[in-house]
Amino acid sequence: MDPAFRDQLIAALRIIIPWLLTIAVAKGAIPTDQVGDVTKYAIDAIVGIVTVGAVVWSWLSHRQNSQIANVADMANVTKVVTTKQIAKVDLKENQKVVAHAKPRTTTRKGSTRKTPRANK
Repeated sequence: MDPAFRDQLIAALRIIIPWLLTIAVAKGAIPTDQVGDVTKYAIDAIVGIVTVGAVVWSWLSHRQNSQIANVADMANVTKVVTTKQIAKVDLKENQKVVAHAKPRTTTRKGSTRKTPRANK
């Protein structure tokens, strides 16, 4: 989680939670001597939940297939060349995602070339 966002979240929670706890004390739901502990635990719990949520969101949105799909969805992108697995299985419904041709192997001066030569 971004440290600046975390600081802003904690600052907002330090305002909102005491306000909510004041209402809870006024209604008799929480004894007045436990407000400090409840505030601390509530802030820690909410920050933990937001952190876990940020991790899950980051994991889902930064997978290779998601990134390729996002690029393919851009208006000025006409074609995205990728592996056969991604183009034919994972993102087969996206017409802009195509599989690259299998790279040819050539031998030149004792070395094996695994990628096609660039056109000059």
